[in-house]
Amino acid sequence: MANLFQIGMKRLAGLSDQAVCHLVQAMGGSKTHMMIALGLLARDRTLRQQVIPALDSAAPFADARVVALNGRNTPQHFIWGEIATQLGKAEKFFPYWQNGAVAPDQNAWKALIGEGPTLILLDELPPYFDNAITRKVGDGNLAQVTTYALSTFLSAALELPRCFIVISDLSGTYENASRDLRRAIKNFEQETNRQSRRITPVDLAGDEIYQILKKRLFSSLPPESEIDRIAEAYAQSIAEAEKAKVITKTIEQIAEEVRNSYPFHPSVKDVIALFRNNEGFRQTRGLMQFISKIIRSVWNRHANDVYLMRVQHLNLNDTEVGEEIIRICDLRNAIAHDIASAGSAHAEVIDERMNSDAGSQVAALIMSASLSTAVDAVKGMTKQQLLEYLITPDRTALEFDQAFEYLRKGAWYLHRNANDAFYFSNIENLTKRLEKEAERTPDPKVQKEMCRLLVQIFRAEERDAYQDCEALPVVSEIVSKVKEPGRTLLILTPDTQQPPAEAKQLYESVVEKNNVLIVTGNVRDLSELEQYTRWLYAIAKVKEELSEEHPHYKNLEGQEKEAVKDFSTTVVNTFNRIYYPTWQGLMGMALPMTFEENRFCAEEQIKKNLASNAVLKLYLDVEASANELLDRAEAQLWLTNQRRIPWRDVVSNSLTNPRWVWLPYKGLETLRKIAEQQDRWRSTDDGYIEKGPFDQPKTEVTYIEREYDEATGTATLDIKAVYPKEGGLIRYAETPEVTEQSPLLENSTLQTSATRLYFRAFDPKGKHEVGEAKVWTNQLTIAHQPSPPLNGKRTVALQVRPRGMIRYTLTGANPKDGTEYSEPITIGEDAVTLYVYAEDQGVVAQRTFMIPPVTTGQRLYVQPDRPALLRRKIPTTATADTFKFINRAKEQ
Repeated sequence: MANLFQIGMKRLAGLSDQAVCHLVQAMGGSKTHMMIALGLLARDRTLRQQVIPALDSAAPFADARVVALNGRNTPQHFIWGEIATQLGKAEKFFPYWQNGAVAPDQNAWKALIGEGPTLILLDELPPYFDNAITRKVGDGNLAQVTTYALSTFLSAALELPRCFIVISDLSGTYENASRDLRRAIKNFEQETNRQSRRITPVDLAGDEIYQILKKRLFSSLPPESEIDRIAEAYAQSIAEAEKAKVITKTIEQIAEEVRNSYPFHPSVKDVIALFRNNEGFRQTRGLMQFISKIIRSVWNRHANDVYLMRVQHLNLNDTEVGEEIIRICDLRNAIAHDIASAGSAHAEVIDERMNSDAGSQVAALIMSASLSTAVDAVKGMTKQQLLEYLITPDRTALEFDQAFEYLRKGAWYLHRNANDAFYFSNIENLTKRLEKEAERTPDPKVQKEMCRLLVQIFRAEERDAYQDCEALPVVSEIVSKVKEPGRTLLILTPDTQQPPAEAKQLYESVVEKNNVLIVTGNVRDLSELEQYTRWLYAIAKVKEELSEEHPHYKNLEGQEKEAVKDFSTTVVNTFNRIYYPTWQGLMGMALPMTFEENRFCAEEQIKKNLASNAVLKLYLDVEASANELLDRAEAQLWLTNQRRIPWRDVVSNSLTNPRWVWLPYKGLETLRKIAEQQDRWRSTDDGYIEKGPFDQPKTEVTYIEREYDEATGTATLDIKAVYPKEGGLIRYAETPEVTEQSPLLENSTLQTSATRLYFRAFDPKGKHEVGEAKVWTNQLTIAHQPSPPLNGKRTVALQVRPRGMIRYTLTGANPKDGTEYSEPITIGEDAVTLYVYAEDQGVVAQRTFMIPPVTTGQRLYVQPDRPALLRRKIPTTATADTFKFINRAKEQ
């Protein structure tokens, strides 16, 4: 409520962009009460200042106009006329109702509401829609006009900064209404959900439910100390069950939950949540009635042994209690035989056997978890959940465990689903049960299941004729699928036209006409197929609920086989034509289909027909028909006088030109590879493809630089001729003029330190004209070597490998224009940046060397008056050389 008030007041004050709120969930009465409270506060600022002063200060506005509509009223001037009347502007909307229902557009709503603070409350609209679908308006009905009027109303509200709309829940009670009513409500609900913020008045997943029950059903409760004592007792029981590894719930969880839910067990809200959405279950009154039956059962127990009230305390032998349960969900057969029947029910026999009420508690808890009647409802509890909810102080989990096992083995109406949850169910006459299940299965589920079964029959496995399958699609939504490479088999709704209207509409609406493959028929509708789908769905649903040992299980399997056969036979009779593109348009042919052992591979039948000599639309063996396919491709996938086109255009043309044949999955790529191997087509790196015939290419050389030695500037090259592919001679030179007199490359590997080499291939057979020489350029490696400091000076030696002229500069200027290097460069002890440029035969290199400053320990000084000690060994090979070195040392 606080959330709704905050959003609403801010919007009415022009401080929020949230224009619509949708009150959902069904703690019946709370939504209406919240709307009434909001309306009273919005129209009276004095009241706001008394009740919500802080919010009034934060979002101030004058008294708002308030409009309240209840869907159980049907004003003759329709909903929009009633809104205008309550706003005091009835005359503005006369044109929209005087001569029949006309939906106001967005601008009309904006003009009506204006800029002032305006609150619109729409409560319980489904009854209005229920009446509106019976009133014809033009070719439609009032419900359609109302849906449009309210959608424009919501859109207008978004643009009116101080207009706020509150809508109560639109679903739940009307789940089993007529198809037209469900559609009308659904359409408006979708429009509402796009623009609204959902608010849940009472969160039944939380502890609010207990606070409501305490306030409504009890005048007083025990002191906190007593509640704490009970909570701790439950915690102790849980701890013991944990030690026995019976359950996994923690002490902290149960103790805190008991404090919040007392005098009820925390499990009550979880069990009620399973059936609270049953049709006809009024969630305020129904909840109170159900809880009151628990209280009645506890109050009338012979033993005062209940610490917390729970659903397992329901005494179904009490007429009032039994009638309440049957009203929620009619399980009278299960109750009479398995749960409570004046001492003769199976659970009561277990009680007598165990000298306790453990059997009845287990049965009552499972029954309470089995009360949902909603489609695809969650029913029942696992054994782990049951024991967790049954544990109580002074009684062990093992007692309830034993009672559960007795019940599981002997109960007639106890079932187990795929999730290991146990639940009670009345298994009536099987045919009657299936009819009931089939009848109440929603249309969307039937449609979805029918599509699934059709796709299962027609699914693509070998992917030769088509690669995907779509059953009963909306034509407008499937166009994008047709535009994509890869054929999708479209199973379209049959009709009596040839081709069917949907097939013709699709074919005419797409450019990619050669990508359309359709299976359909000539019957009037799919009602028979829908009937068998419902039956199969119902069988599967009931089958989930039965164990294989159940006496009805084999009968159910027999009905399932018969239903599958009926469905398959109907598919054969219904989808008996295939349509494919030709130069004459969409061509149809009969599709003979046969089933063997209830199995039919439609893909094989379709492939067989399309590849038959009578049709020849599908070519299955691309390699065997390569020459024919290449001729057709060059004629049909290339435009006239075109030789070179993008490959994507070839692919696109294969989809758009209905003269072109069909190939298996990736067949066009296979054909392309065959053509390239025959040198009939050539691909280029820019995505183009060219068809022949082609001139013989000129001779060409390619090389790979495999290794490079920076120390010597020597590279190792692998060289080969591209054309001719065999027998070519490669000659090379250091100039572009490579002739037949130039050196011959003896093998494919060459080591060289040349700065630049030119290679040219020659064809001794003369088939290939001599092409351009291929140039290879070496790299120049610049190295430097600073000397140790001596007397405050250093030198830097430069070298370029394999060869070249060197220039340098120390100033940062372009070294290309620097000093030509001829001897080591003298520098000082400070840091120096040396810029070096090298060049040889047009090949250049450039390096920058950062030479760090000299540190104290690196400085050397010459002392002429002291002898020098030579520590390096001087190699000599003759006595004369040794004496020559000694004499030089003396001179120094």
